[in-house]
Amino acid sequence: MKFAIIIMSIKDGVDSMKNTKGFVMIETIIVITILMVGLISLYSSYSVIISRLQVKNNYDNVEYIYKAYFVGDYLIDNNNVSTFTIYKPDTSINDLKFIIDNLSIDKIYVIPKNFDYKAEIPKLEGSSIAYFNKWNDYEKNKINIVVKFKSDDIPSKINFASVAFE
Repeated sequence: MKFAIIIMSIKDGVDSMKNTKGFVMIETIIVITILMVGLISLYSSYSVIISRLQVKNNYDNVEYIYKAYFVGDYLIDNNNVSTFTIYKPDTSINDLKFIIDNLSIDKIYVIPKNFDYKAEIPKLEGSSIAYFNKWNDYEKNKINIVVKFKSDDIPSKINFASVAFE
């Protein structure tokens, strides 16, 4: 008799488990959905932080600041820096052309003292516009030199550096 009661209770347990299979599946779907929403929100926050760090890495790197200082020192010693000027690799100044070629420079922007450079931004190309819009090292009472460098190893990577002179 006890054996029949045990078998009946096992059968009742199996029958009750059959009724909860749908609940377990719905519960699993809900948990997976909640986890996916959390992971997606973490990814979106993390990707914004990483992209900001990559931009900062391409702007004002120590190596490029040193090169920009060298270029600015040459320009102040040898050229007129009283007007907004853009020097390119095809410049007619031989010494400057030599520096531009050897330091892999794409463009040099000379921004004189008390000059509103923001009026010139729309005339520039895209990567320079992006840099000048994020530029926070501008010193209004000094001559500012901004150098855009070429990147031979990664074509999409553009490096900028800026220095200010009295």
